[in-house]
Amino acid sequence: KHGMQTFNQSLATLFQRRLITLQTAMAYSSNQEELQDMINRGTGVVQAVPAQRIQGRS
Repeated sequence: KHGMQTFNQSLATLFQRRLITLQTAMAYSSNQEELQDMINRGTGVVQAVPAQRIQGRS
């Protein structure tokens, strides 16, 4: 699952970065209990990794 994340992980990240409110995150989550648990544990934030150039492509 490298490079992939769940929608709840994205919501948790946005909330932890203070880009959305808890109410907004919960409103869009299909599994509020899981999202609340992620937020309480401080998980969900996924660091972006720069894309690598494919050899032979410009």
